[in-house]
Amino acid sequence: MTNSFESKDKSTQLYTQIFEDLLNKIKTGFYSPGMQLPTELKMESIYGVSRAPIKQALGKLENAGLITRHAGKGTFVAEPKPDSYPRQSMGGFDSQYIYNGDSIRCQTLTVETILADETVSKALHLQSNSPVIHVSRLRHAKNEVVFFLNHYLLPVINIEEVKASGDFMSMPDLLQNKFGMDHFYVSEEISVRQAGPVAARMLEIKDNDAVMFVKRFSYNSNYDPVAYSEYCVKPNAWTYKVTYRRKRTENAN
Repeated sequence: MTNSFESKDKSTQLYTQIFEDLLNKIKTGFYSPGMQLPTELKMESIYGVSRAPIKQALGKLENAGLITRHAGKGTFVAEPKPDSYPRQSMGGFDSQYIYNGDSIRCQTLTVETILADETVSKALHLQSNSPVIHVSRLRHAKNEVVFFLNHYLLPVINIEEVKASGDFMSMPDLLQNKFGMDHFYVSEEISVRQAGPVAARMLEIKDNDAVMFVKRFSYNSNYDPVAYSEYCVKPNAWTYKVTYRRKRTENAN
């Protein structure tokens, strides 16, 4: 049965739909590491499109390190790096990061030591009013401010090294590469709320506009806290999407 994308919303580029479909199948293990993907000719039949959007989608996946292409042999799902996270646990904004990768830039606003409030203290397993490092940042995509981020880090981290990192792209990468602190487990809570004056000013929207509000709890391999983050996201700019594979049971039909 042909799964044609031609009838989809014309405002959405065909290759984006193909890219997200392939990404989801890789993340969930439908296409597992080392497996060969269908040929481009076969994908034309699967998706009911011409070759051009298929090539664009594969190019995005290749640039993200998720597939490898070998002349005369075909396209294969890349083997994950030894220190990478399981693909099933990639965050809900991952397809947006990959799709907008060439246009994303980050801006560090402040790096300072503050006293943790009750929420931050609980998230980092600290006593109330303990000193923590607070980092506020903006993330832009296609010249639009999309994220207003606030990170709270344990005081064992050298604040001067964080300051010296400037406009870094990724907090997990910074903590891993500079301080050897891995984000092995991540939990997120998402709600919708009014932006409020600070986030509204940063995101260039109105105070009462709705934003996605995300709390992210990050832990190392021993499940000790590594970082706690809160960020506001323009919901009309990016979407949060989770894809997972349900574990089959012996009684499943």
